[in-house]
Amino acid sequence: MNAVSVLKKFFGYDKFRSGQEEIVSHILKGQDALGIMPTGAR
Repeated sequence: MNAVSVLKKFFGYDKFRSGQEEIVSHILKGQDALGIMPTGAR
């Protein structure tokens, strides 16, 4: 499963915000990741 399909399946979004996809991809590969991700609405 890739990062975009996980985002769509669990959260209903079609695209990540800047920098988020890289973090989630590392996690899905079982790699360590540390990130500060924006949340909420604009």
